[in-house]
Amino acid sequence: ITEDEGKHFMEQMRVDTENPHKMFPMLMAGEIQWKDYTVKTKLRMLNTKGSAGIGICALNSLNMLALVFESNHLRLIHRHKEEEYVLKEVEFSYDCDTFYEVEAICHGEEIHCFVDGNLIFAVKDPLVARGGKVAITATRPTQFAWVKVEVSNETFKEIEHCKEMKKQGREKRQLQYPKMKLW
Repeated sequence: ITEDEGKHFMEQMRVDTENPHKMFPMLMAGEIQWKDYTVKTKLRMLNTKGSAGIGICALNSLNMLALVFESNHLRLIHRHKEEEYVLKEVEFSYDCDTFYEVEAICHGEEIHCFVDGNLIFAVKDPLVARGGKVAITATRPTQFAWVKVEVSNETFKEIEHCKEMKKQGREKRQLQYPKMKLW
C-alpha cells in the first residue's frame, strides 16, 4: 500500500517477471462459484512495458482470463500456467500519467470490456460461463486506486446456494471416512 497526496493505492512494484520462469503477479479475491458479475478497477501503469489490468473467471492463479493493457493494445487473454492465449485484442493508446477505469461485465458466456465507461469490445467464450475469482494483475509497476465487484441480488442468492451445496457434499463425503483419534 502506498500513498500520494493523501490517496492510498495498492501498488505492484515487481520489475522482473521472467526469471526463473514467467509469472503473473496478482492480488486475488472471491470464490470459484462467483459468476455473472461486474468487476472494475482504476489503475495507472508506472511503466508501460509490461501488462496491467484485471483477472476474471479465475479458477486459480494459473487458470484465468485477464483483461490487460499490453503492447499498446487492450487484450482479453486466457492465462493457463505460463502460456497466454489472446481471445481478443484492439489497439489502444495509453500512457503512464493517466489513470484508466477498466471494467469487465461477465454474463453467461459473454464478457463486455470497457475503458473509462466506453465499450471497447465484447467476446463470447465458454471460459466466461464457468465464472470464478477476480484479481488485479500487473507485470510491471502499477498503481490500483480501488477495486469493485458487483452482482445482482438474484445471482448472489444462486452463488450462496451453490456454495452451500458444495459444503454439504463435502460434509457428506467426509462421513464415509473414520474420524481422527487422539493417541
